[in-house]
Amino acid sequence: MDINLIIERTRDIDLINSILTDDDIFDSISEDGSKNGDFEPDVNDELWVKIECGNDLIGVCNFHHTNKITIQGHIHILKQYRREHSLSAANNIYNWLLSNSDFLKLIVEIPSCHVNVMKYCKAIGFALEGINRESYLKGGKALDQALLGITRQEIEEFLK
Repeated sequence: MDINLIIERTRDIDLINSILTDDDIFDSISEDGSKNGDFEPDVNDELWVKIECGNDLIGVCNFHHTNKITIQGHIHILKQYRREHSLSAANNIYNWLLSNSDFLKLIVEIPSCHVNVMKYCKAIGFALEGINRESYLKGGKALDQALLGITRQEIEEFLK
């Protein structure tokens, strides 16, 4: 675990948007027709955490309940920090979630155009659970999305 990383809850919309409006991140998270800067983070019903390394904000992550025991997550790390910090960021976020949430299952949906994100999620313990066919519009095409999941118990085992 990278002890230099700090994971804290944030409700600061400007801070969140400073990451989400980064050109590289916006391009990777936006569907066709989205305009950079139009997104308003829901800081009341969603859980947002900031990821800092020293004095640098390197990313944000958000979670929302899909039901009583399942949360869906999205991690956004600035490109220049991914190689060095993405794996340790996941470990730190896992530890933070275990201490601050009562979830039993964490899921992610990954459009098929994001092969590197799929590899990253598998490297941090997620397993493929299904395919949501033709459900994400990018580049004028309806792409499949992979549904991946990891249980609370699997996270605890992964961190050992």
